[in-house]
Amino acid sequence: MVSPTIAMPVGASQLTFRHLFNVENGFDGGVLEIAIGAGSFQDILIAGGSFMAGGYTGGLSSNFGNPIAGRQAWTGNSGAYVTTIVNMPAAAAGQSVRLRWRMTS
Repeated sequence: MVSPTIAMPVGASQLTFRHLFNVENGFDGGVLEIAIGAGSFQDILIAGGSFMAGGYTGGLSSNFGNPIAGRQAWTGNSGAYVTTIVNMPAAAAGQSVRLRWRMTS
């Protein structure tokens, strides 16, 4: 799922969302990616963001062809809806961004 372009405010900002996941632990998973300005998508953590709550739950195996193998992700069973709070990357301040929630197996 890809968001429309979002104009970020100047200064620090956070993203909050709720989600539920139930996938094969360590093999399937979801990530949050961000594209800042005209840049390409990259993991929110690589871009400089951080989780305040509800962050990734584990790593994905590199042995079974998952397109995001080896990355941290939401994997396993959350058991209920989880609230995730993300500190947005400093580089996003005052920029336009797109967010992508990506689920792979």
